[in-house]
Amino acid sequence: MKGYSVRRVGAGLVAASLLALAVSVPASAAPSGGTSKTVIVFGVDEGVLASFTISAGESAPISVRITNDGKQTLNNVHLLLGQDDNPLSAPNGDATPPTWFPTGITIATTTAGCSGGAILDCTLGTLGARRSVTVDAVVNTTEDTPAATFMTEGVVSVAESGNDNGSNIDTFSAQGTMTILGFSCDAVSAYRPGNSSKEVSTCALGDEDNTNGQSAKVKLPANLSVVTLSENAGAACPVLGSLTCIGDEVEANIEGDTTGDVITWTIEVVLNGQNVTLNKLVVVHTADDGTTTTEISLAKKNACKTASSTNCGSASVSGDILTITVQTTGNGKTRLLG
Repeated sequence: MKGYSVRRVGAGLVAASLLALAVSVPASAAPSGGTSKTVIVFGVDEGVLASFTISAGESAPISVRITNDGKQTLNNVHLLLGQDDNPLSAPNGDATPPTWFPTGITIATTTAGCSGGAILDCTLGTLGARRSVTVDAVVNTTEDTPAATFMTEGVVSVAESGNDNGSNIDTFSAQGTMTILGFSCDAVSAYRPGNSSKEVSTCALGDEDNTNGQSAKVKLPANLSVVTLSENAGAACPVLGSLTCIGDEVEANIEGDTTGDVITWTIEVVLNGQNVTLNKLVVVHTADDGTTTTEISLAKKNACKTASSTNCGSASVSGDILTITVQTTGNGKTRLLG
């Protein structure tokens, strides 16, 4: 059985979203060294890490739970989480440790015994029979992180209490895939599972990269995690009497949403001296089917009364900035007219 070693390669990589893994090795299928270790590292499925897509500049949470499902205490429990540069799967008990994430990616955690940086390295100590330990971490990218798609790997090494050194160390692994998209001020893809912030936005108005004088934000329903939000310059303006469009079309693609979900949109636009009458503002919402449209008045009488209200909204002006908030049934596209 292989001894335990770690290959260090470069620094950084791309990242994000809930990474969890699961590997189970029954006692009857234990490695050939005469051991009977049974370790479960649980995430989205047994032996599978979460696979996700995020934009450069985004962060994503990673939660890894390791369970000793055997009858013996395990010593020297050690977790490494990083890039898998050897995608050929090794048998459990003989997995190859991951390498550092590429430049531009870091990982951080407050879990005792762990250190972050270009790779997550956790010395977790002893794990009793039928006991579990959870490591919660966050992977961060920068706006300069290159676009890439790569495999990720989490490897847990363990030793028996009676012989926790030498060759009597087994490693258990699971794999996933990360895709990092290049940074754009007007579009963002995010992965926000669990208790992560559900608000996702394009660049703020004060950002030096914001060139269209607009910022958009959506709030995901609590049970949904994946969204791509974009401001579509040049999109056709709906014909609605004498009203004209203000700002760019905003589109949200939220994975798994239905017309039963309430989506909250907030859009800020620099008016550049343009006069608007708040009670005459209208948002045209186009549903996922691309044809069904709803005209939503932003007049005071149509303000949203509760978080579950739909086809309602409000508008305000502060200085030269117009801010509108609207709640719709499901995602799709919104366009402000006035």
